[in-house]
Amino acid sequence: MGEFGVGRWGSSRARSALGAASVLFALTASPETAAQAVTECDRLASHPDDPQRVAPGLSLEQVDSQRAVPACAAALSADASKLRLQFNYGRSLIAAGRGPEALPHLEAAAVSGYTAAEAALGGLYFEGRSVARDYTRARLWLERSAAKGIAWTQNLLGHLYIGGLGTPSDPQLGAQWVQAAARQGMPAAMNYLGSLHLRGLGVAPDPAKAADWFREAANAGDLNAFTNLGSLHLGGLGVEQDTEGAIVLFEHAASKGDVTGHLTLGRLFSEGELVPADRERAVKHLREAAALGSQEAETLLAALGEAAEPEPAATPSVAAPAQSEPAESEPAQSEPAAPELRPETVSRIQQALTDLGFDPGPVDGQVGRRTRSAVRAFERQQGRPETGALTADLLADLSAALEAKPARAAEPADQPKPELSVVETPAEPTAEPESTGAPPGAFPGAVEPAEPAPSDAPAFPGAL
Repeated sequence: MGEFGVGRWGSSRARSALGAASVLFALTASPETAAQAVTECDRLASHPDDPQRVAPGLSLEQVDSQRAVPACAAALSADASKLRLQFNYGRSLIAAGRGPEALPHLEAAAVSGYTAAEAALGGLYFEGRSVARDYTRARLWLERSAAKGIAWTQNLLGHLYIGGLGTPSDPQLGAQWVQAAARQGMPAAMNYLGSLHLRGLGVAPDPAKAADWFREAANAGDLNAFTNLGSLHLGGLGVEQDTEGAIVLFEHAASKGDVTGHLTLGRLFSEGELVPADRERAVKHLREAAALGSQEAETLLAALGEAAEPEPAATPSVAAPAQSEPAESEPAQSEPAAPELRPETVSRIQQALTDLGFDPGPVDGQVGRRTRSAVRAFERQQGRPETGALTADLLADLSAALEAKPARAAEPADQPKPELSVVETPAEPTAEPESTGAPPGAFPGAVEPAEPAPSDAPAFPGAL
């Protein structure tokens, strides 16, 4: 995950925000910038997707702020005219947790048209990080970078127009921005565009096109798209009805730690309407969903008379053998606790999990239930005991899995994409883009197709 913004996709969830993560718009340095002198600041703080970078770049989690901040301060002092150095300095300050100090440097670069800084400011104002949340300012900065082809800003701009956030609601224009991002191959935008076609919001209602876009997004690794496509197959909406295929899609998402995949399977197996009832499987998936923060899963578990967490097995008491002489008491030996990892290491683990298609939640250096659930999902995939523990060995295993991961083949240039059909009379706008995509009651028992919403799902998985 490596966009210019300061936050995660999360999806939420993609994950995601729209979910995890991924480089959504890979840009290479121009010949002009490539010829410029490379400073230590560039080596330590460049963004890998900055089109004007002169060094390969690092994700925010990889930035060593203790070295980068003084290096960039010195470089900027030597040449304050370089917008690239202003951006890099601001980025190093963000990495050091000094957001308010970073803002003037990002603004100085953005006002002069530095693309990466424009995108970053749009993200900051959208999230309300280091500045007061301001959707109007977010839109103004996002429009500048979106016009230059930055996919994640195009997608986020679409959310703002569709939801009427910082601008009058305009679903048609919003859908066009989302489509622009989707056609660049951004998984979350593909999924969102599918949801728009399903609902007929800003585009013509077309379940078949919705399925096409969900399929494209799923092929690109978007977990929301797996559950959305599964929901369509359950109800035969835009695709042939295929309960077995739907279960496979839900199970794939669940295996990656996706809360909706677990919740959907839990509902299906507990209700027993579309699939044979299976209490054991229902409880298993609902507990996983509850561990990921789903209140609905906790409610369903309570209805089944089950706790969100299994009761610990009672340890049988064993009578102590008689001793002729009193034994000298020894202090109880306990398992040594795993050494506490630095937040930077936790962030690297979260980033690696995201890059492998799991859903650890935000890359924030904090160990929560979603991160541990994603670790367990990785361990399960590797055929290892499911501990959910974050260790240095785990990071090494994740790095090895990333190195072994085959690169996704580039799509042929002439591969057709679904065409955008603009609605002549837009649907009634809502205050914010809704979080579901299926008509209510379209197919009983299924969780409606999901999409990210600006209120809780920033559209940029990596940090600044």
